[in-house]
Amino acid sequence: WVDPLTMAAFQLMAEEQTTAPVLFIVTAREPELSAGPVGKLLDELDEKHPIRRLHLGPLDRESLRPVIAEALAAVDNPDELLDVVEQGSGGNPLYARQLARHLAAGADAAALPDDLRHLMAARIRAIDEEARELLVLASVLGASFTLDELAVVFPDTLDGLIRRAGVAREAGRLEAGDGPGTFHFVHG
Repeated sequence: WVDPLTMAAFQLMAEEQTTAPVLFIVTAREPELSAGPVGKLLDELDEKHPIRRLHLGPLDRESLRPVIAEALAAVDNPDELLDVVEQGSGGNPLYARQLARHLAAGADAAALPDDLRHLMAARIRAIDEEARELLVLASVLGASFTLDELAVVFPDTLDGLIRRAGVAREAGRLEAGDGPGTFHFVHG
């Protein structure tokens, strides 16, 4: 997926004549390259400028192990968890990490969501409602935020914000930041 404005900017920059080397990094899944606008643009540019493509395949079982090491350490049956994650994620590292965390938190391996979007929705639904409310409002503040910033947009006492942030931390969605009262979102 790429929005039209980003696509137009990329096209203009890529067509610009320059004597200096230029590096563009584009990530896309194979179906997007075959049938999407990014693939079409890259094909057109490849006719004018040399393009180096690096195709990355799915991670194999042993490559997944360090990606989900934290979840593997939290369960009694790490090899079983690795089997389920390998099969369920198809080698996608983000999906593997989220799937492993979901399973390590006690989810039923026989009733896993079909894709990453549904998995993330299930993990979010499993979080306490008050902590979810905090996460939604905190997300507009960026990747990290302070309790003081949050207090401006969230209608709760400081004690309430601290409690909600603590629940979100326990759920693995927030981590303490560098300064007092600072948090950042846990992604991936």
